[in-house]
Amino acid sequence: MAEDKSTCLVCSATIDDSSEDSVFCDGSCQGWIHRRCAGLPKAGFKSLSESDVPFFCAMCSSVKIHQLLQSVSDLQSEICVLKSVPNVSSPTHASSYSSVVVNGSLGGHDDINPSSGPVIDNTINPVISPNSSPSSSHPPDHRFNVVFYGITENPKGSPHHTRLVEDCKNVAAVASKMVESVSSQSIKDCVRLGKYSVEKCRPILVKFTHTCDVSSLLRNRNKLKDCPGVHIKPDMSPAERKTDLILMAKRWELLQSGTHKNRTSGSEVISSMLNLLNLGQLLISS
Repeated sequence: MAEDKSTCLVCSATIDDSSEDSVFCDGSCQGWIHRRCAGLPKAGFKSLSESDVPFFCAMCSSVKIHQLLQSVSDLQSEICVLKSVPNVSSPTHASSYSSVVVNGSLGGHDDINPSSGPVIDNTINPVISPNSSPSSSHPPDHRFNVVFYGITENPKGSPHHTRLVEDCKNVAAVASKMVESVSSQSIKDCVRLGKYSVEKCRPILVKFTHTCDVSSLLRNRNKLKDCPGVHIKPDMSPAERKTDLILMAKRWELLQSGTHKNRTSGSEVISSMLNLLNLGQLLISS
């Protein structure tokens, strides 16, 4: 209950404890608000009063959501930085690093005096396991790939070269609708995914020459609204696909629990976003 003669932060009217319900904002406002001004139904007000869940007004909720979005943006930036850092533990980078040290130069500084101390040749000879395959040492770079859905597929039995040429031509036609500068010359390879089916067309994994083309296509995929059944998605690694599936499942649970309805308080929305954010951080760190 509010203290006597408290003023509502929304309507600036005095709160009468004897006839009006009020709720305290636990955000930066630190003040009381009429239940009606806060948009809380009686059932929601009762549940909030009987729990320890903090309440945030509309203004404080928007600040919290902005902070969460900024945290997500910072995490995405950190992921991009981590992806761009070479794997120093790999034999190739280790050998290159060792050869630089042996030559008495590190990071382009040729003024290092080799006689200042013993120089140890730490060159690592890569050991290839009999069970390892050449492709395992060079994981695919998904930044160059885009998956196209709904592209017409040639009938089964068509020559491989014919199917490849047709797929590249059809993909280029769709891509040019999103970004005019993208053409068949921008496409490096096209591969159909999955087994052939008469009922539906298989998606196409398209490898582009430049990552800037991929970014431009993904930014402009809303331009495909005039192409019914055709859409594109970024190519994700198995770990990213697993993370996406888990997050989508959690989002579906939130929708099923009714947290998307208008009567949901701001604190519940923020709590749900925090749970998703923490889950994303755990999946990324693992």
